Amino acid sequence: MATLRVLCLLGVVVTASAVQVTPIQKVLAMMGEMKAKAQTEKEGEIQTFNEFTKFCRNTIRDKGYAIKDSAAKMDKLSADIEDYDAKAMVLGREIQDLDAEIDETEHEKAEATEVRQKANKDYQGTHADYVASLDDMAVGINDLKKMMASSGAAAASSFIQTMAAKPHMPSRARKMLASFLAVNADLKILQPAEPAFESQSDGVIDMMKDLQEKMGGEDDPRD
Repeated sequence: MATLRVLCLLGVVVTASAVQVTPIQKVLAMMGEMKAKAQTEKEGEIQTFNEFTKFCRNTIRDKGYAIKDSAAKMDKLSADIEDYDAKAMVLGREIQDLDAEIDETEHEKAEATEVRQKANKDYQGTHADYVASLDDMAVGINDLKKMMASSGAAAASSFIQTMAAKPHMPSRARKMLASFLAVNADLKILQPAEPAFESQSDGVIDMMKDLQEKMGGEDDPRD
């Protein structure tokens, strides 16, 4: 009996619904639509959140790998820096040693240059003396011949003394001329006659010619 009454009431409600929608029914319908929309949005948010979570996990993983790689590179670079610093210190000391060697070499070069310049100056002076001596020898040989023919032994002896006393005359030539004069003086003591000097004068002329040739043939008067 009760069941029949419920069915009758439901039939009345259905009949009434078919005839007219009540405000409550509209609210219920709107709530149903909102629920469906909210459910859809919820599912979308869940999907977005899951994707974002996946992205975060992947990013964390990648950044972790990157941090490890960077840390390894930093360690390697730190080791390289220490190695380069050590090499720089060694090279710095080598540079200091080379700078010291360069300074020493420059000093030695300056000293050698000064010595060579002085030696060259001495050579030029000696060479000029040799040239002047050779010229004096050439003139002296001719003058001595003329003196022996005209003025005699005394003038020739004085001329030889004058030549031997010339400041630019090489010591070897000066010694040979002085030796001739000494020999001639000894001959005058033993035999004062002029023929002895004349005989010796021929020898000194030959000696002077030979000396002239030797002086002219020397490459370096410093030898």
